[in-house]
Amino acid sequence: MDHSTKKQGARRYWQSECIENARIILSTLNSSGNDRFRGLKNQIDYLIIDEACQAIELSTLIPFMLNPARVILVGD
Repeated sequence: MDHSTKKQGARRYWQSECIENARIILSTLNSSGNDRFRGLKNQIDYLIIDEACQAIELSTLIPFMLNPARVILVGD
């Protein structure tokens, strides 16, 4: 394993650690579908979607894959 592969593995490990131990996570709708968030499925108490009126409906559904307990849509 070369140095860059080890470095990428360490980065992914620490990113996963930060996400899994965070109390609050901020993300775009599209980024919430990233593989790094899969470990949070059924562990999210609140999903807050800001600017919900301006979001594309399909993009709004992406974070629902994490099965949050409650959803709050904010927007005008």
